[in-house]
Amino acid sequence: MQYEEFVREMHTRLQERLKEDYEIREEEVIKCNDTRDRKLIFARKEKGEVQAVPSVSIKGFFEMHESGIPAEECERVLLRCVEDAEARSNSEEWEEAVLSWEAAKNHVYPVLLSKERNSEFLKDLVWRPFLDLAVCYMLVLPINEGQGNMKIKKENLARWDIKEEELIAQAEENNLG
Repeated sequence: MQYEEFVREMHTRLQERLKEDYEIREEEVIKCNDTRDRKLIFARKEKGEVQAVPSVSIKGFFEMHESGIPAEECERVLLRCVEDAEARSNSEEWEEAVLSWEAAKNHVYPVLLSKERNSEFLKDLVWRPFLDLAVCYMLVLPINEGQGNMKIKKENLARWDIKEEELIAQAEENNLG
């Protein structure tokens, strides 16, 4: 089975299994170092509104299938990944931090990236130059027995109703503390 056929089959199988609870779509996501990753996005709908949006990279599942694992097993593992991602994104701590600066501010940190290798990735992020690098910022939270993190985008500043300078100062304070 070719990659495109595998993606279509997984999409169809998962949509049939998850029925009306989710809207599943494919997206190409720009990641660190401007690499592109094809993901299946699972938008869970509750009372007509999207509540959680876990995403799963499909490439690894295609590689599993190519190595001889049946499509049914790939589907089962993929569903488990979606359930785990949704559980993390629905934790109270995570929801609070994503929506509230007060809940987020003690969990933001600076991160260095190559400015040249991330030109496209940096477009939506809050960042500042440092030599040939970009200092961007992350929200890092312990969740359940793991860790949740996200790069901080300009839209997060608007949601938190803060200025970039406040984010930078807080991230630097957290990094030193």
